[in-house]
Amino acid sequence: MEVERMSVIALKNRYADIQSVEFEKSVYDEMTGSYGMFIKMTNQKNESVSFRYSFWKESGKIGLNVVKDRKVQVRGVTTNKVRVIYSNHDEEEV
Repeated sequence: MEVERMSVIALKNRYADIQSVEFEKSVYDEMTGSYGMFIKMTNQKNESVSFRYSFWKESGKIGLNVVKDRKVQVRGVTTNKVRVIYSNHDEEEV
């Protein structure tokens, strides 16, 4: 759950106007040392997109990010609190 939370902070620094992030699953890759995150991200206009990205805990960086919908995945920074639903179904605001 901590790695998922850290990755939401990285998402907030990459995308503008995020309202919520729901984790479908996250998987650790021993070979690369990265986590594969599968999420549904919703923006302030209630538009959603599901996509996958890689996240490195040590550096706090996102990589291998798939842009599926440029209307929802708008580059920028989210400054507001984001509702997060973790893969274990716990919820909080980040």
